[in-house]
Amino acid sequence: MGQWTPSRLAFLQIDDFPVAVERRDRPELARLPLAVGGAAEDRKEVLAASTEARAAGIRVGMPLRSALARCPTLVVVQARHARYHEVADALLRALAEVSPLVEPAELGSAWLGLDGLAAIYGDERAIAQAAAAACQAATSLAPRIGVATGKFTARVAALLAAPGHPRLVAPGGGAALLADLPVGYLPIPPETHRRLILFGLRTIGAVAALPLGALQAQFGPLGARIWRLAHGEDDEPLQPRDIPVEFADQFVFEQPAVTIDLLTLAARHLLGRMVNSPRFGFRAARGLLFRAHLENGQTWERRLTFREPVNDPARMLTALSGKLAAFVPESAVEAVTIVLTGLCPEGGAQGQLPLTGRMNQVDRVKEAIGQLKERYTRSPIFRIVEVEPWSRIPERRLALIDYDP
Repeated sequence: MGQWTPSRLAFLQIDDFPVAVERRDRPELARLPLAVGGAAEDRKEVLAASTEARAAGIRVGMPLRSALARCPTLVVVQARHARYHEVADALLRALAEVSPLVEPAELGSAWLGLDGLAAIYGDERAIAQAAAAACQAATSLAPRIGVATGKFTARVAALLAAPGHPRLVAPGGGAALLADLPVGYLPIPPETHRRLILFGLRTIGAVAALPLGALQAQFGPLGARIWRLAHGEDDEPLQPRDIPVEFADQFVFEQPAVTIDLLTLAARHLLGRMVNSPRFGFRAARGLLFRAHLENGQTWERRLTFREPVNDPARMLTALSGKLAAFVPESAVEAVTIVLTGLCPEGGAQGQLPLTGRMNQVDRVKEAIGQLKERYTRSPIFRIVEVEPWSRIPERRLALIDYDP
């Protein structure tokens, strides 16, 4: 889908998204100073922090050891990246039901194009409320929503809004909204922020009061962008996301599984059930996502892309078996989820080359090579043959010989 520059945009975000997901899944973490820390393969630092943790001086990027020393009551949970992406994808799919123009931003946030939706919902506030309701239904989380002209102003409006109460900025009202805000809100490099403050420009309104030429003289092309943003003007186009056609199903074990054989049996059962489901219909899948939900709360997942669309569960399982063979679970598996991705008509699978009369495509290629050989007295086409496949010298393993049809 190409770029589109709508006149009005909405920005939706869920505050501290990893923290919000953890608290949703574990309500006992509510109101505690909470930090999401890097997993074993990540750096041991704070990836996200709750409001209570930030009030205690915890910051994103801080080493976990320093964070625990600063706040002894801090609760640290290990990051579950697959889970956060799963919830974020559910959010984007829900927003696509409200507006066909959805561009993802950070996890748990997105821009929506509002053009043409007033005829469906009535007005912009109703559109924003519909987006909030879709988010709540898909994630059980309340978002902040801002509506304005341009991405920057819409994002700022969302930051200033209360969860569940959209903030609408009238056309042309962006400069008034931004005037009293610190220059730190501007999406520019930290060094540029520092220089603005050194010049005594601490608010966006003070920046907007300067002539365009003065900012360009100091910051070049970036100065012109700063001037436009300070006036509430942002022409960055919306880049809508293509929502993939997917089909997901889950198998929950009665007792947590600890062997690869049980995971393979569960995958075979799921794939058979999904392909034979009316929802799958007469279609094929271009890829597959396998996700194992571990007893310790973590998630293990692998993604496959088929060489061509597949609608045979046996072929899907064969492709998946290699990934499962390398799976060494950290703990028992409680459930398995499979997502068939890139669904397309069954005719998307490549078949045999068509026959035309008594001559197929291979015969036509051979005839063309024969004509070239007659014209140039020798075949200009070569084929590769193995000569000494055991040789340690690459040049001796293969050779080119004339192709004789």
